[in-house]
Amino acid sequence: MNDQELITFMNAVIKASKPLNEGDEITLTTLDVPIKDTGLDSLDCIMINIYLGEVFGVSSETIGEMGLGPKSKVRDMLEFMIAHKTKNISSIDEAMENLK
Repeated sequence: MNDQELITFMNAVIKASKPLNEGDEITLTTLDVPIKDTGLDSLDCIMINIYLGEVFGVSSETIGEMGLGPKSKVRDMLEFMIAHKTKNISSIDEAMENLK
């Protein structure tokens, strides 16, 4: 998947992880934004990681080892998941389908 597809996917993950349509308020335009600057709080990040773990087949134990710091970017989160994936996702459509 290219960057634009990953941005589209991450926006869908954010929307799915935020209750009561609060995810509509956050729209990524780049993967290189620091997570702290997105408007996502720590609970949002936990929910996003749960969704990403399901999509990419990354265990909760492995997700716990992610260790993102205050300067970490959305791209860092995705790269960690992709590096530890156990499911092959070949297209944005497949990733979106796995999100449901």
